[in-house]
Amino acid sequence: MKRLGVLLLRMYVGPFFMTFFIALFVLVMQFLWKHIDDLAGKGLDWLVIFQLLFYASATLVPLALPLAVLLSSIMTMGQLGENLELVAAKSSGISLLRLLRPLVVFILVVGLGAFLFSNYVMPVANFKAKNLLSAIRSTRPTLELQEGVFYQGLSGVSVFVGKKDPDGKTIYNVLVYDHSRGGTGASRVTLAKKGRIYPTTDETYLVLELNDGIRYDDSDFYLQQYGKMRLFTESFKNQQLWIDMSSFTVDTKSNREYLKHSYSMMNVVQLQEMYLSIRGDLKNQQLYEANQQLGRMQGTEYGTVQNPSDAPAFQLNQASVVPELSSPVADIDLKKESALAVFSKPEYHVVMAEVKNKWVGFQQQAEQRIQNAEATEKNLVINRVEWHRKFTLAFACVVFFFIGAPLGAIIRKGGLGLPLILCILIFIGYYVFSTLTEKSAKNMNLDPFWGMWLSSLVLLPIGLFLTLKVSTESPWFRWETYVRWMRQR
Repeated sequence: MKRLGVLLLRMYVGPFFMTFFIALFVLVMQFLWKHIDDLAGKGLDWLVIFQLLFYASATLVPLALPLAVLLSSIMTMGQLGENLELVAAKSSGISLLRLLRPLVVFILVVGLGAFLFSNYVMPVANFKAKNLLSAIRSTRPTLELQEGVFYQGLSGVSVFVGKKDPDGKTIYNVLVYDHSRGGTGASRVTLAKKGRIYPTTDETYLVLELNDGIRYDDSDFYLQQYGKMRLFTESFKNQQLWIDMSSFTVDTKSNREYLKHSYSMMNVVQLQEMYLSIRGDLKNQQLYEANQQLGRMQGTEYGTVQNPSDAPAFQLNQASVVPELSSPVADIDLKKESALAVFSKPEYHVVMAEVKNKWVGFQQQAEQRIQNAEATEKNLVINRVEWHRKFTLAFACVVFFFIGAPLGAIIRKGGLGLPLILCILIFIGYYVFSTLTEKSAKNMNLDPFWGMWLSSLVLLPIGLFLTLKVSTESPWFRWETYVRWMRQR
């Protein structure tokens, strides 16, 4: 039995790693195609691209790993069924559950590794990938001057080249528009018969060296500083323009600390600490507001003006009322005419204005508190979603194994034909359903637990049911049953 388990593991491990790397490669190519606009035309070093793809591949493991488990399970058990090895094992008294024990142990190890990967590697990979991608996006395209085309990729300068030598440095009939002074349009223009363009030795600056040219400055026309518009002209034999090249290189050493505050960059312990911290701050804020409201309701030193229909009790500060009241302040319904019996008309208008201001202030505070509470609640929901994500990857691997293994025993087909079709259909259904539930959880339409676990919990009883029926050789999972049924009809 041990030898059979070792052979079964060998049969399973090969397709598992093969399908895992194939799936990962396809997902990485999809990532590359998605961000091709950010990478194209920037002359990136191959090492930078390799780093980006490496970090991106680490972030795509949660998609590739369950897919590999499902496909390799269907392929392995399908190959055993196709070669009648399952029939031989059953005739020898070995049940399907007993046969699957070594694979179950292997999948549990894979699940544990998936959790450790999600908890410790994924946060670092997410940070590195987003940091590098942000640096690439902020990098300008490489300097590539073309004949007869204005190049506007330089800061504050547009360059036109009439002709360029094959060496890429010597240029002719050069036209330069200087836009470095805002609000002056194209007033500063330089024309030169010949020039050279080359980087400095440390490649931090680009030198634009012009020969036999003339410079025009007509900025007074745009600025309108003088009654007479002056035109400056300057002829030169040699002139150099130094351009900063820092924006043309990828700043991989830039420390974008703000990215670390994202929940996808935290492990389970950090997420739990953040969750408890936010809950504690929210509780303290609610307690403070409750005490503040209670103090306002109990502060009756000068009496209370109350509108019972749509407003809470207000503290009327007598010192803020300009005229002296002709009678003591009492509990008054300001919507009834009885208020005029207590106050004179000037007093009545002053009181009404103060109450209106207090009511508007109360409404604004209430709206602000509601918005803050909703933002905090959504923050907590996203925290819980990321916390559950650390565990769902490991659980999904186990669930897909118990679906793939009995399906392979049922279809009895190995290779990448029918198993691949079944795998794609099942995984697409799982991915779409899990994406919908996750978005529902983030939109606070579903509890974060159910939003992250529902897709796996729906598949779990299906997998256990298939495994149980196949292990008990149920006739409903034999092709011969349906062939015989069709012939009888």
